[in-house]
Amino acid sequence: MWGSLFTDKRGEYLMEWAAELNLSVMSVGDTPTFEREGRESSFIDITWATEGMVNRVSNWKILTGEVYTYHRHIYFDVETDEKNPENKTKIHH
Repeated sequence: MWGSLFTDKRGEYLMEWAAELNLSVMSVGDTPTFEREGRESSFIDITWATEGMVNRVSNWKILTGEVYTYHRHIYFDVETDEKNPENKTKIHH
């Protein structure tokens, strides 16, 4: 679905919910977003986009490097209508 090799009941419910709201999964790749030493990894952190935003989201990736949480940082760009926005906001999840 969004990188995981299998889907459980919660994943099925989540996809039904997203379909009802016409949301698209932007998460790509096969790198888990959650990893805890000695335990299974997971693709629990999902990035969603509405129909109007799907084509504006690009460069979605999981950042590698040291983080002080079990959740990895996710990075993506969002195209805006502004030519040269003065303030750029970086949001780390």
